[in-house]
Amino acid sequence: MTLPREAVTDGSAIAFDGVGVDYPGADRPAVDGISLEVAQGELVVLLGPSGCGKTTLLKTVNRLVELTTGRVLLEGRDAASVPATDLRRRIGYAIQATGLFPHMTVGANIAVVPRLLGWSPERIEARVAEMLELVNLPREYAARYPRQLSGGEAQRVGIARALAADPGFLLMDEPFGAIDAINRERLQDGLLEIQARLHKTILFVTHDVDEAVRLADRIAVLRDGSLVQYAPPLELLVSPADDFVADLVSADDVFRQLSLMAVGAVMLSSGCAPQADAPQDALSGARPIVRADASLRTALTQLLRSGADKLDVVDERGNFAGCLGLAEVRRMITARDTAHGPRGDG
Repeated sequence: MTLPREAVTDGSAIAFDGVGVDYPGADRPAVDGISLEVAQGELVVLLGPSGCGKTTLLKTVNRLVELTTGRVLLEGRDAASVPATDLRRRIGYAIQATGLFPHMTVGANIAVVPRLLGWSPERIEARVAEMLELVNLPREYAARYPRQLSGGEAQRVGIARALAADPGFLLMDEPFGAIDAINRERLQDGLLEIQARLHKTILFVTHDVDEAVRLADRIAVLRDGSLVQYAPPLELLVSPADDFVADLVSADDVFRQLSLMAVGAVMLSSGCAPQADAPQDALSGARPIVRADASLRTALTQLLRSGADKLDVVDERGNFAGCLGLAEVRRMITARDTAHGPRGDG
């Protein structure tokens, strides 16, 4: 269904309005009438199996793929009304293989778009240094070549290049897909840190559910070129639109659900006291400590490993805020099971 014309121009950073893409000779559209909106500063993940249309939809934003039907609006302006070259200079783009130019140094790679925009050498040099610091690479890496980098380092340089000209939008097409599990998690952490500082509007393609759940403000699930569900990660897990979504995200995975719930939402804030009368700002009793903003999955792991009956919960300043035990975790799981009921036939 196409969004009303007036609805897609108010407050959306990116809006897909009845977007369709047909490839010659294909037996179905690659993208079939998708409408969704991405708010300013939001990280939205496009999730689905191979061939579902997620990368094609992403590439309609910077017009690497042209539309057959519909329109893409960027801050209310039709992307088709902007020359493709100008449009792409406003949009950061990071891909799985990084796309770094092998004959250029890291610094020159990062500086590609600023140089095209006519920035002065002094401004470019300062920006390269700033971007290397942002992605936690030493400044001297500016003189290295891509062949001298590890896969994780090269991917960080790719992100630095995508952000170098301070684009309004960032498109990421499975950027961590070829990275080993340990470095992949570090890159995800780095992206979350960057997003917390810069608040960019990001579209991120992945087929990895754990990555989607960890990174996204909202997830768009695609199947056969169509949008099946668009919702925050926890909503997808507890209220999947159908069996396809439920199976894709493993909606019955309690641990995945717990990873999206904060300790502070479940802890007991009254009726418990810190162990051993520890100072409010520096708890040091035998009972393990967990932060209120930690996930219930983290807290449950601590409870099971320590064998403690409860954890002391502290706020971001280290002050005692409450306590959490297995009973509180179990109560949350039971409440969600009761509220959402068994999965239907979809």
